[in-house]
Amino acid sequence: MIRCPDAIWSSLRVPPDAVKPPMPAPTWSVTVAGVHDANNGETFRRAADAWIADVWAAWREHHDLARQWLDYSIAARRGARR
Repeated sequence: MIRCPDAIWSSLRVPPDAVKPPMPAPTWSVTVAGVHDANNGETFRRAADAWIADVWAAWREHHDLARQWLDYSIAARRGARR
């Protein structure tokens, strides 16, 4: 899916009235420390995948909002290029 990297790595824009949602309660089941402590490529990949999945699940209730902001950012970038 190309739309995420395009918007995220090039000045993500959010609507002017956007309000950052509250942080979800931490589960601490997986932390970024596991990624840091990986000692080879395969353990790094597994640890990163697990951490990413855990963070994504923690923010589940805000997935629709994230998609809306991403769509807004993509549209704003397209408008700026014209």
